[in-house]
Amino acid sequence: MSVRTFVDVNTGEQTVVPWEAPDPIPATLNEYRVRIQASLDTRAQERGYDNGHTIATYATSSVLA
Repeated sequence: MSVRTFVDVNTGEQTVVPWEAPDPIPATLNEYRVRIQASLDTRAQERGYDNGHTIATYATSSVLA
């Protein structure tokens, strides 16, 4: 992990914050799909669901959470 330094243009005060480079931009449409699905699955699992598909089925379900 690296750091970034920000300088307040009015005061000259410097702030150093940790910074982690973002993942590289996906090169293909399929890579986007895979990353989006992984993100949805992770968020669903954080909420106690198996994956993005199972949480999405509750949107039209008559079952109240």
